Amino acid sequence: LAGSPTVDRVVYAAAWGGYFTADKSAFGVCMRGHYYIGDTCLERPEGADAAFGLLETQVARLIAAGKRVTLVLGLPSGPGFSKGGEAVRTRSVLLIFQGFKLPQTVSRAKVEEQLRFTNRRLMDVANRTGAAIIDPMNCLCPDGDCPTTGHIDSGHLGAKFVRASVRFMDETVTDATLPEQ
Repeated sequence: LAGSPTVDRVVYAAAWGGYFTADKSAFGVCMRGHYYIGDTCLERPEGADAAFGLLETQVARLIAAGKRVTLVLGLPSGPGFSKGGEAVRTRSVLLIFQGFKLPQTVSRAKVEEQLRFTNRRLMDVANRTGAAIIDPMNCLCPDGDCPTTGHIDSGHLGAKFVRASVRFMDETVTDATLPEQ
């Protein structure tokens, strides 16, 4: 799809950190297994190198084909952003555990430290290929803290919050030169 002549821009965004650590829940990822490229686990340094190398190759090819490519750095996520409840499915019953009341904010410095590895690697890819970078932290954590109220769970922003408050993608997915429809 990205290679289609009708596509002029491509945006890469993910729960990046969850691919490269055994503690995926720290990034709001519920999967309990591991991610691999071939036989190499992404949690190993050579796995991360392979994954970011493949991303860089894809981005460079798209840019060479005339596409505008944007990489979105990590979003605030993890247990501090869930609503305090967890759902666990057993063989026949869905159990919902209500947890503690969450603080209204999480320290931006803590979130940035958590995202440092993947954000640095994404910025390296952008610097070598010419891709644009969007850092959602300025929008989502403007005053030194990251509000937890926009999340629907530990890894996802709610649609209502995104429509009302999130603007970091606007310039990327719209084109000011096109007439409004």
